[in-house]
Amino acid sequence: MEGEVVALGANAIFNANILLNSNDKNKLTGKGLGEQLGLDAVVYLRDLENIGGSTWVNANGYMLYDGEHRKEFAACLMESNNAPFIRIESGKWRHIATFRMIFEDLPQNENHIAKGEDKFKPEAIFKGHSDYAWKALNKMKESLPALLSRLPVENIEFLEPFKTEAHILGTTRMSRDEKLGVVDKNLIHHNYRNVFVLGGGSFTTFSPNNPTLTLSALSMLAVDRSF
Repeated sequence: MEGEVVALGANAIFNANILLNSNDKNKLTGKGLGEQLGLDAVVYLRDLENIGGSTWVNANGYMLYDGEHRKEFAACLMESNNAPFIRIESGKWRHIATFRMIFEDLPQNENHIAKGEDKFKPEAIFKGHSDYAWKALNKMKESLPALLSRLPVENIEFLEPFKTEAHILGTTRMSRDEKLGVVDKNLIHHNYRNVFVLGGGSFTTFSPNNPTLTLSALSMLAVDRSF
């Protein structure tokens, strides 16, 4: 199959798989598969009623998003989560709040996409999040009581970290040259200059924010560069 201009828009997993099955020679194609790390905290309140349900996320907290701490551990975005809930205690049905913490992560080459026996079914090898992200999660468990000190908190229960944030990123990372990544700043493949690789695979790190607006803007920029 040939084309004057080819644009891949099949997501970070399948874009990498298409390239690998097309004998892409870039050594970093498929490498750095990843996403954010998420943690929920259920906060039990003393004689304070929450609203008991609204939009899923109605506020974001950026107090740990940037700062000197990022030299040691990941940024964190806090979400106020008001999906419908109930506290299973008589007279305290709405004395509860839920906060979700989303941590950035760094790409690791051992997390990658590989060709499967069936070319339509790639293998996703994910060995885990980086120590950088896990350190931030553990720090947040220590920090959250102080952050919520203005609330009448009875107890904080941390749930198990989420298995996925459903934002798969990083398998065709952006870079200035092919030794460091797969696509350039316009999402054009370093080795195949008529191939655009769109979507979240171009991300070089996995920030706490939802990546949708950024990857959409990058794709629109790529369209502008193709004409």
